[in-house]
Amino acid sequence: MPPRPPKLPIYEPSYLEILLRIAERGPKNLSALSRELKVPKRTLHSRVNKLKERGLLKVSVMPSLKKLGLIDVYVLIDVKPSSSKLVREALKSIDYWLRYYEIVGKYNGFFFHYLMPVNNVIDLEEYLRELKERSLAVNYEVNVLTGRVHYLLRPYGVSELEEVLRANPSDYSLVADKYDIIILSKLQEDAFVKLSEIAREVGKSKSLIKYHYDVHVRSRLIKGYEVITPRADPVSSVRALIKVSFKEEGHIINYLKSLKGKPFVLDVGKEIDSNSAFTIIEVGLSDLRNAISVVTGGFSEECWVSLLLGREHRKSLPLNLFYEGGWLYPKDIYTSKLNELTEGYK
Repeated sequence: MPPRPPKLPIYEPSYLEILLRIAERGPKNLSALSRELKVPKRTLHSRVNKLKERGLLKVSVMPSLKKLGLIDVYVLIDVKPSSSKLVREALKSIDYWLRYYEIVGKYNGFFFHYLMPVNNVIDLEEYLRELKERSLAVNYEVNVLTGRVHYLLRPYGVSELEEVLRANPSDYSLVADKYDIIILSKLQEDAFVKLSEIAREVGKSKSLIKYHYDVHVRSRLIKGYEVITPRADPVSSVRALIKVSFKEEGHIINYLKSLKGKPFVLDVGKEIDSNSAFTIIEVGLSDLRNAISVVTGGFSEECWVSLLLGREHRKSLPLNLFYEGGWLYPKDIYTSKLNELTEGYK
């Protein structure tokens, strides 16, 4: 008899209800959540802690990028096996990356997700051209997104799905200060972190951090919460990035609605000035073909699929590059690092 797969919280009603509420409101007030769910406070905390200890739950805030002067950028890059490690380090040296994977399929190399200052997307594109001119990259694709929607059976991070059609980079402006950015960065790392812990780490009073959280961060700088939990048995699961293109913009909304109730859908990002969307799924290997069919069928005009290999690498906002007037993009430093990495490469 084959081994029984581990129980996953997304398929356990008592745990799923907790995850859904956290995705909607965040994990800061579990006491209120226990009253709402009519579950003893001790029981609720025990369930949450059990999931965290077993590596089955992590929560990260999704910042309101528009109010931070940042924008989602997906980079897909083909590399030669001989230069793979070098290119990975070169892409990581641009401090604005949020997550990355090795990738095979349409592209064979890396998928990097950056939260870029709006005015520096062009600098990122120039950096990628330099990688290609130095024969480190075979090909690449830069996709600027209007927004990204997190899915946990239903969409999160938007008040309505139509929001993903309305973003305009010219409207992006910074309305945060350094303490807001510090709090957001720490909540990206772990949304369960206590404000008192943040205060101790930065050497400021808890009242100051709490003020910024209550008045600035919670009310206007957090657009949602990303609940990171396995969607399939980690031993035999795989993630895939799927790009789907549509004939009409309205089809994208129908597509986003069609993904509700699909536990294998992680998130969807819509490309700016295009009727294309990127969907990330996680599914058991034996179910991959069917999941791809579900995601691509019915609405898309064309699509491609790439597999995301290994674990997701993730980090938070680069605190060292924020100043009160905006975000720094140390172009000369990045070029110098690239020169150091490529010294002696043939």
